[in-house]
Amino acid sequence: MRLATALLALGLLLAPAAARANPQCELYTRNIAHYEQTEARMAAADKDVWAEKTREHIKTLERKREELCPEYSADAQAAQALRDMLRFAAKAAVTYFSFGAF
Repeated sequence: MRLATALLALGLLLAPAAARANPQCELYTRNIAHYEQTEARMAAADKDVWAEKTREHIKTLERKREELCPEYSADAQAAQALRDMLRFAAKAAVTYFSFGAF
């Protein structure tokens, strides 16, 4: 577990350096994050066709980012996984410490 945490932390440290090497990588990453949020909203609103097309667009952006900066995609995925895990832990902590009020 400590090794996995260390690797994720290393990924977080290396991701910004890789993004600075090519600003297009950062643009692709921001676009992917935006469209992932859009896809989640469309799936929640039962707009299946729109959600599917958004997923296809996300895959296209990921493919382009991987072609342009392959070292960045693995680090970005690890960083995103860590951010998702921390976001989940923060929500759980708020719920726990507020006794379910939030």
